[in-house]
Amino acid sequence: MIESYGALWEWTQDLAPPFALDGRSLADFLDFVGRETGRTVAYRSPQAGQLAKSTLLRGNVEMDPVHALEAILQTTDLVSETRDGAILVALRK
Repeated sequence: MIESYGALWEWTQDLAPPFALDGRSLADFLDFVGRETGRTVAYRSPQAGQLAKSTLLRGNVEMDPVHALEAILQTTDLVSETRDGAILVALRK
């Protein structure tokens, strides 16, 4: 069985269209990253999910989805961990 994520698919991330951040929620952006990387997004707590929905983003990021995720989460109270086929999102400690 071929997974929907991983080294075999990394080249496709370079083809991902840029995500227009301005006025969109962090949850929308996380869904985009999940789609473009073939992973599901899971929140470690209801609070993390709510924060992602209520956090509005500004500006633009011109990089592949994985690097954009790292850059954007650094400006929030959330962190992520990629494990198997999921992007796990939690509150920053």
